[in-house]
Amino acid sequence: MADDALTTVTVTLATADRLRDARDWPAAADAYAAWLADHLADWGIWVQHGHCVKEAGDPYAALASYRRAEAGLPGDPDVKVQIGHALKLAGDPAGARAAYAAALDLDGLNEAAWQEWRSDPRDDPPAPVLALPGDLHVVFDLSDLLAWFRGARGPTGIQRVQMDLVGPALRPGAPAATVTLAVFRAESGTWRALPRPLFRRLAALSRSGTDTADPAWTEAVDLARAALDAAPDLAFAEGAWLVNPGSSWEMPGYHTAVRAARARHRLRYAAVLHDCGPVVVPEHVPPATAARFARWLSVLSAEADLILTVSEATARDLARLRREALPGLPEAPVATLGLDAAPSPPPPAPPHPAAEALAGTPYVLLVGTVESRKDHLFVLHAWLALLRRRGGAVPRLVLAGRAGFGGGPALALLNRAPDLAAGVTRLDDVPDATLAALYRGALFTLYNSAHEGWGLPVTEALAAGKAVVAPAHTGLLESGAGLACHFAPGSEPEFLAIVERLLDDAAFRAEVEARIAAVFRPRPWRDLSDSILLRLPDVPPRAPVSPPRLGLTHRLAALDGYRPGPAMF
Repeated sequence: MADDALTTVTVTLATADRLRDARDWPAAADAYAAWLADHLADWGIWVQHGHCVKEAGDPYAALASYRRAEAGLPGDPDVKVQIGHALKLAGDPAGARAAYAAALDLDGLNEAAWQEWRSDPRDDPPAPVLALPGDLHVVFDLSDLLAWFRGARGPTGIQRVQMDLVGPALRPGAPAATVTLAVFRAESGTWRALPRPLFRRLAALSRSGTDTADPAWTEAVDLARAALDAAPDLAFAEGAWLVNPGSSWEMPGYHTAVRAARARHRLRYAAVLHDCGPVVVPEHVPPATAARFARWLSVLSAEADLILTVSEATARDLARLRREALPGLPEAPVATLGLDAAPSPPPPAPPHPAAEALAGTPYVLLVGTVESRKDHLFVLHAWLALLRRRGGAVPRLVLAGRAGFGGGPALALLNRAPDLAAGVTRLDDVPDATLAALYRGALFTLYNSAHEGWGLPVTEALAAGKAVVAPAHTGLLESGAGLACHFAPGSEPEFLAIVERLLDDAAFRAEVEARIAAVFRPRPWRDLSDSILLRLPDVPPRAPVSPPRLGLTHRLAALDGYRPGPAMF
C-alpha cells in the first residue's frame, strides 16, 4: 500500500514536471494542484504551481501561490522575486518594487531583484513624522560608511561593525517601530535617506570582492550618489533617535546640525565611540586628523544623549580624557557594547589566486591594516629573528591587510630583507570569504597594535577556533576574552616565546584550541544591534547644556593640537 502511494506521488510530480517542460501551463498547474491537495507544506511545489498559473495568464492566482510559498520560506529571496514579478504583471508597480526590495534585504547579491529594483530605484515612502507615544523611531547615520565606499570597497573593522549593527535592525520584528538609513550632507547641514536596497547591495558587494573598477560595484556606488542627490532633506519624526555607528569627526558642521535638528524635532543622538586613539596615541595619525578628532571629542558629550563605547577600555580612556582635559564640561552617559560577536557569514566570492596558493602550506596569519599603529614592524623584526635562528623550519607568515598611514617602514623592511621576502606573503586586499578561509587554514594567528578600541581580528580568530597571540593592553584584553595568548607590549622575547611554543608544541596548540571551543561563545550581531535599540528608550532626558565658564578664551578659528580642551567646546 505504501509502495502504491509512493508510485502515485512520483508519477503525479513527474507528470506535472513533464507538462511544465512541455509548456502546457494549465495542465501542469492542475497536476501540481493535485499534489498540493495532500501536501500543503511542499513550499517548492507552491512556487512551481505559481509559475504555471502565471504563464497561463493569471498573475493573481500566481501571487496567491507565491504567498503560500512565502509563508513557509520567509527567508528565501527568490520567492520574493517571484512575488514581485506577479505584482508587476498584476499592475501594482509599487508592490512589485517593495517585493524586489524585500528580496535584496535578504540577499544583496540577488541579480534578478537588483535588475528589477534598479530600474525604478525609489525608496519606500518616508515614515510619518507624527509618532505614537512610546514608538521608537531610529535613524542610522551611515555617512562614514558611504564615504568609505566612495574610495574603497573591501571593509576594515569599523565598516564591518557598521554593517553588522545596522543590518539586523532592518529585519521585521526588530525593536524599533521604524528604521531609516541616512547620510549627512555637510553643505546643507541636513540628512538624506539612503534606500535600504542600496545599503544591502553595497554591503554585499563590499564583502564579496575588492575590485573598485568592477561594473557592479561602480554602478551601485553611482546609484547611491544619485539617489542621495535627488532625495529631499530628511524630516525626523518627533523625538526620533539619530544613531551614528561609525564616525562623524571628519564631517564639518556635524554637531551644529545635530543641535539644529534637536531644536526643531526634539531629536536625540547616540554615537558609537570606537576608540580614542587619535588623541591617546596621536603619533599614529596625521596631525590634522588628531586635531579634528580632538575638536569633535570636546563637543561630543555636550551634544550626545548617549555614548556607546565598544569596550570598557575605551570607556576608561574617555573618562580619563574628560577628567584631565575637559573638566566641568557636560558628560553624556556612557554604555559599553562589546564586540564579542561571531563574524557574519561571508557572501560567495571568486577564488583568490594568492590565497589559494597557500593550500597545503602551513602558515601563521596576521590580519590588519599595515599602519604604524598596528606596528607590523615589531612583528616583522621578530619574525626575521626567528627565520635567521631556525632557518627553513618556520612556517610562512601571511599578512592580510591594505597599506595605511605610517606603514612605509614595515613595507620597506619586508621588501629589503631577503629572508622576509622569501618567508612572508602579503595579501593586499581580500574579500570576506577568502579571509574566513585564511582563518580556518592558519596554524594560529597574530595581532599587534599600539592601541585598540576592541581588536576585531582577535574575535574573528577565536570564532574560527584558532589560538591568537596579542599584546596585553587596551581593548585587546577584552577581545581576547581570557583566551588569547597575551604578551607584554613591545616585548620581543615574550612574543617569540609564545610563538615558538605554538609552533613546536602541537599538544599545547591543541589545548588552547580545545579551551577556545569549550569556552568562547560569541554573540550574534543581532543581539548587539538589539541591545542598542532596547537601551534607547531608557536613556533619561538630556540636561540643558550650560555655557562654558566665564573667562575662557576662544579663538575664532579651528584649534590645532591633539589634546581636547574646553576652548574647543
